[in-house]
Amino acid sequence: MKKLIAIAISDLHLYDWPQFNEDDKRMKVANNFLIQVTSLSEINNIPILFPGDLYHTPKGIDNKTYNFYNPLFRKLDEENKVHIYGISGNHDLSERNTKEHRSPSLFLGACKAFSNLFKSVEFSRIEINRINIIGIPYIFHNIGFAELVEEAKEYIREGFPNILLIHCDLWGAKDPSGHEVNTVENIPRNLGKFFKGFDLVLAGHIHQYAELWDKKVYMVGAPYQQRKSDMGYKAGYLLIYDDLSIEFVKSNTPEFKTYFREEGHLDTFDYWIPIDKIKKRDKLEEKKFSSAMSKKSLAKQYLRAKGIDNPSKAKALIDILNKTDD
Repeated sequence: MKKLIAIAISDLHLYDWPQFNEDDKRMKVANNFLIQVTSLSEINNIPILFPGDLYHTPKGIDNKTYNFYNPLFRKLDEENKVHIYGISGNHDLSERNTKEHRSPSLFLGACKAFSNLFKSVEFSRIEINRINIIGIPYIFHNIGFAELVEEAKEYIREGFPNILLIHCDLWGAKDPSGHEVNTVENIPRNLGKFFKGFDLVLAGHIHQYAELWDKKVYMVGAPYQQRKSDMGYKAGYLLIYDDLSIEFVKSNTPEFKTYFREEGHLDTFDYWIPIDKIKKRDKLEEKKFSSAMSKKSLAKQYLRAKGIDNPSKAKALIDILNKTDD
């Protein structure tokens, strides 16, 4: 029977959100998620692996956010039963982070303030419960990232599951809106060869969970929806077993949903966005919308059908359509 050895969570983005946050609703969602996952960690006596983006605002934490989550962090730190091993994501860093220049980091600040709870594995390794955890934080434009991966291989230990934590774009990852990452600087497409020697690679940065290389490289994803464009995707976290198999667990957290303004919406804890019903257009107008039209007319007709009245968007769409002839 498989044994649970770790939990992976990523991209918490703790923040006092300006929308859908009445009575601190969204901050409570994050807090409740942390209570749930740390309780699971404590019950099973297993570590939590965190590949970056603890806070949302890299230039500094606002007063409310800092004080909202500190009671939970302080409690967990004093109890010293839950340990989160992680790295800095881009939202934790206030400056460009490179191999030569290390930026100040909110995550590393949390490691100093709550040293029992948060443990850094940046450019280092920690062995816990016979798991070898290695980390490389977010690196600006992945400059020198390949060299850092090679250096991290020196931390690999035989006889242990070697798990690498990173924070970056990776080939094949898709964001919650469905856009696929098709440009990744300084990282090759063959992720299996690039990360050879590591048994498991867990990445933060893109908010949708994905298996990017067979049973080896994963985008952990965010544990709850954070933007309107997240609508429709399933947020969650990962359970890691002793055979290094992965189980994705969907979080029971609010989702962004739309409703017709005229009809109201269900009484749920979700983030409800009002929209207007689109009136049916006559058949004559539908016939006018065809690929035989000029690029300019096609763009304008499309935006009109979508109810978008924005000259800059029309120009951008026309430019894109014109490039298809190149």
